[in-house]
Amino acid sequence: MARRRRSPSWEFTAGGVLTAALVAAALGFWAGISWFIAALAGINAATFVLYGYDKHCAIAKKFRVPEAILHFFALAGGSPGALIGQQVFRHKRRKGSFLVIYWLIVVAQAAVVAYILWPRG
Repeated sequence: MARRRRSPSWEFTAGGVLTAALVAAALGFWAGISWFIAALAGINAATFVLYGYDKHCAIAKKFRVPEAILHFFALAGGSPGALIGQQVFRHKRRKGSFLVIYWLIVVAQAAVVAYILWPRG
């Protein structure tokens, strides 16, 4: 059985996008914005860009970004950026197995936020 080649560039792309998110967080913190809000903005922007990059690779028939990386960025806080990327780039909107995992991530994040914000007696 032939071994499937991995993309030589997806690791660089994911690392670059994650680095951009960290730089955005640092700049936001330097500008006086909460580091947490700045990091969320950075990871969402990075996730959006990653969806656009993956769509470009799909059209150009190049190596794709693995779905695990897209899910990792959503899990890291980029689920709003992922949803916007799905709509803007018309990407990953029909693949059922991908969407099930994505929406489980969204529900888990919503549960964590609800737990944190729930008033304690």
